[in-house]
Amino acid sequence: VGFIESGRLLAKASPRALKSSFRARLLEIDVEPLMPALVRLRDQPELLGVSLRSGSLRLYAKEPEKLMARWRENWPFPDLRLLGERWVEPDMEDVFTAYSQGYDGVLKKSVL
Repeated sequence: VGFIESGRLLAKASPRALKSSFRARLLEIDVEPLMPALVRLRDQPELLGVSLRSGSLRLYAKEPEKLMARWRENWPFPDLRLLGERWVEPDMEDVFTAYSQGYDGVLKKSVL
């Protein structure tokens, strides 16, 4: 599989190799209200990106474990309610997002 954006080859490998190019699992959270949370979290410097996935927010962070540990101790968004968290394996949409958006902090290495 190859990912091309604007005529540039971003990555080329088997789906398994592309998924394994992530440093770790991804953090997915349930938070309300959802859309204001999406906007607020996208402005956080420790997050490379945030995407809406089936009613949850998938977070792309270089050190997601440390980030979640801090948030468990002190949730920094008083107007948002954290309802749950889970760790998910990256799928092909995550792979494309990471390569096309330049989220190098979540990737082990370039797969070309």
